[in-house]
Amino acid sequence: MAVVNGKAASAKVESPPGSRYLSKPADVRDCLKSLRDSRCTVTLRFENNPTSFQCKLLDVQDTHFYIEDILPRDGLALLKQGEKFSISARGDGLFAFVTETRVDKIDEARGLPFFHIPLPTNLLLQQRRRAERYQLPLRMRSLGSEVNIFRKVRGMHDLTLVGHIIDISAGGCRVEFPAPVEPPLSNGEKLATCTVTVADMLEIHSQAEIRHVAELNAVDRVVCGIEFTEMDLADRRRLKRFIELLSKTASPA
Repeated sequence: MAVVNGKAASAKVESPPGSRYLSKPADVRDCLKSLRDSRCTVTLRFENNPTSFQCKLLDVQDTHFYIEDILPRDGLALLKQGEKFSISARGDGLFAFVTETRVDKIDEARGLPFFHIPLPTNLLLQQRRRAERYQLPLRMRSLGSEVNIFRKVRGMHDLTLVGHIIDISAGGCRVEFPAPVEPPLSNGEKLATCTVTVADMLEIHSQAEIRHVAELNAVDRVVCGIEFTEMDLADRRRLKRFIELLSKTASPA
């Protein structure tokens, strides 16, 4: 999902899996402190400037956080001029993104400058996937890979959708369905049953939940991420063995 001026942009794409927007100051501070403690590298990107600048997150306070060690050094002049920039940071399993911010004060300690940035009102936080995802090899796709989801929609008969696996993990899969899907799939939708079949190699059944949805209008497809929520132990073991096989032969997604 795009972010403009600290808000989610209007688009037919929902937040990627494991992502959410933080708007409570305490949550934003906790996220920034986790990144600070992991000694992560922070990337700054200025409007109308193709260069990516690196810096360090020095500290986090109630209303501001501080950055220092800007590289390349010409980024210092842009910060001092009050140019707007976006911030992205990765560390300790977290990815954070803030846009449309600027320095509002420059300070110095022991002859080294650091920069005050207001605590963001919105921060996109994405957490690392719980499990590695793998693309299905071509030979498996050619033999047939299919996902059937069974939907219970108020006021309608139970609906079945059939799609094809893009990639799969021990925790879920990403699936492509022909468009249009009516009624549209939505983030957080509970699925009574999800059946995954890969040729004669795998067949499992699980309760599931839609985690993200994207409509690819150019190719008339709907791509969604599905999380397996409740599964019989025997199916869970089948899935685990299948993922172990993929880890030796397939490419990570």
